Amino acid sequence: MSKIVRTPTRAEGGITEDEKKQMDLITQKWIKNAFRTEPIDKDKITKAIKDLYRVSGLKEPRVVIAPSPYVMALAYGLSAGIWYLRKKNKEVNDATADATADATRDATDVATYGATRGATYDATRDATYDATADATRD
Repeated sequence: MSKIVRTPTRAEGGITEDEKKQMDLITQKWIKNAFRTEPIDKDKITKAIKDLYRVSGLKEPRVVIAPSPYVMALAYGLSAGIWYLRKKNKEVNDATADATADATRDATDVATYGATRGATYDATRDATYDATADATRD
């Protein structure tokens, strides 16, 4: 059996029976916590998560609370895909944005042209009819 050494800067040689019992208790506590499905206080948990990141010197995360483990799994998968597309496929995103902008502009131009042409035609016809009617009345 190797010698167990504990100093403020070093731990080696395995763990003692007492440490094993303590670790088992902590393990059971966190397993129970991980499988917990009852509702949580969203404000409290969000603050706790952000505080952990802050004191760790890390960038504050966007915290999303899912209503169930199933929804969380779906949201995780979808968000991972979206993140991948945004960060890794910038060219695809840029091309999609450009194509969307082009299609929107083209559709707006066609609709505006059609509406303007139709309105101009209607106004011209009505004005011509009114002028002709006024000129030919007895």
